[in-house]
Amino acid sequence: MSDVDAAGGRSGVDQSRADRAGEDRSGGDRSGAAAIATESPSRAELLGAALLALVPVALLGGPAVLVATIVTDGPIGRGLAVAIAAAVGLGGSYALGPIIVDRAIDARSASRGDAPSSGSSASASDSTSTGDPTVDALVERVADVADAARIDRPNVRVVDRRAMNVGVVATHTGTTLVVPTRLAELDDPDFDALVTHALLRGSSRRARLVTALLAPALVVEVLTLLGAELLSRRDVSGGVDRSAESERPRMLGAGDRSDRSVPWVAYALAGGLLLVAIAPLWVPFALGDRLLIGRGRSGTDAATARVGASGIHGTGSIDAASIADALQDARDASGNRDWPPSLDRLSVVPMGDLVTRRVRGTSRQEIRLRIARLRSKRSR
Repeated sequence: MSDVDAAGGRSGVDQSRADRAGEDRSGGDRSGAAAIATESPSRAELLGAALLALVPVALLGGPAVLVATIVTDGPIGRGLAVAIAAAVGLGGSYALGPIIVDRAIDARSASRGDAPSSGSSASASDSTSTGDPTVDALVERVADVADAARIDRPNVRVVDRRAMNVGVVATHTGTTLVVPTRLAELDDPDFDALVTHALLRGSSRRARLVTALLAPALVVEVLTLLGAELLSRRDVSGGVDRSAESERPRMLGAGDRSDRSVPWVAYALAGGLLLVAIAPLWVPFALGDRLLIGRGRSGTDAATARVGASGIHGTGSIDAASIADALQDARDASGNRDWPPSLDRLSVVPMGDLVTRRVRGTSRQEIRLRIARLRSKRSR
């Protein structure tokens, strides 16, 4: 298999990289990378987190206030209902985020591998072998990058996907990187750039915030997509070519839109009413998504470039150019619809399909702007 051969041929390079990382670590401290990795989100990102936190409160607050108005009389009951809705909404979101991500990963896992912590011995590394050479090679490459960047090794979950991306899930139990098997095809500079970006995002509070607020964001996105899907239904008789641009949104799954048992006007009316009803939730969701997630990715782009510029990364291959190339490769590679939708907000590169991006908060131009910023720095 080509992936296995490539991984085997790269073993000598990986060993030398690990040796250099060990030498660097023995002679110095981890303060430089740690300072970059633990940078707090900006004010704009915190505002985005606050806006996203309003979504679960609003989802439950409306029905709670309605019930309180019927059952009790006076503002005290309504205020108590809002407080309970806020506690249940935020607590439920915090609890559901990791569960949603775990289910998405388990459904697509190629093999399960957990990289040992940075203090583990070589024998511990061998004991975690999955028996799949491609999976083991990817886990080792991620561990080498973490050592080179002087960041604690994360858990690694390898998924059997054609997409070229890296997802990062950060919870109170630690950081987990979701790596597709196709990433084994990347050259070292691009691979190092994507993984270092994910490591930095996981070591900061950004991925933790996104994971904690993932559930309400997905609820609003699915409802908005459903409304847009109903509104866009048409009579497809007459041999109309339904190309990739008109495919059903991947978050709603594959399906036939040509059912004519219900007039398309009824679908359009239902979709329009749903979009009107969801608008008060979609506005904070879209703004929060843009501020917290979009700006968070851009901020981590700059942080990844600083890791390379400061000489912390042992391979010396991380720079703005390699990050820009990695982002472009991931964007242009096939398999966008093969990447789990629930991991999009936790990924280095958003992989939403065309229909999805029209209703999400993330800008459709996000990748283009990120690449342009990185390449403008390279030209200086």
